[in-house]
Amino acid sequence: MKKAGLYIHIPFCRKKCDYCDFYSEVSGKNIIENFLDSALKEIQFYKNHPVYGTTSFHTLFFGGGTPSLLSPEKIEYFIRAVRKIFHFVNKPEI
Repeated sequence: MKKAGLYIHIPFCRKKCDYCDFYSEVSGKNIIENFLDSALKEIQFYKNHPVYGTTSFHTLFFGGGTPSLLSPEKIEYFIRAVRKIFHFVNKPEI
């Protein structure tokens, strides 16, 4: 299996800063939940992809925006779901 890190962009912030060039949206509870559901559907789509489906991920990165706007429960749920979809090494860096 190929080895790689997986980056997931969580594009939410409390407010949009004028200086920031990264894609982000002002957060809201419904928009975050809808995003997470959609992101998991998209990740599921790549499960059997010839590259991603045969890759062993050793790192899971979150960036954004401000990923820490997600509650610990949402982050845990999302990490567990992603780890069920893709193959990760035994103790990945998260």
